[in-house]
Amino acid sequence: MRLTRLLVLGMLDIQPMSGYDIQQSLQMTDAERWGGVLIGSIYHALKKMEAKGLVEVISIEQTGHRQKVVYQITENGRAHLNEL
Repeated sequence: MRLTRLLVLGMLDIQPMSGYDIQQSLQMTDAERWGGVLIGSIYHALKKMEAKGLVEVISIEQTGHRQKVVYQITENGRAHLNEL
């Protein structure tokens, strides 16, 4: 879980992203194989980090029947990223 937090916060420190965008980026880098990051756990990690104030929702876009939730890192999230 710690590596998942590190990767997600690191990606959000570069630019705001949706959970889907984060999943796609991690799949392209093969993080599941080299880092043991379970791609399916990204949404759970985002929800936990949102509850802890490490990330926040900046927009919710409607695309057809789906919602695309875009997250950004918070100042607390940056501090936590530096600790990790």
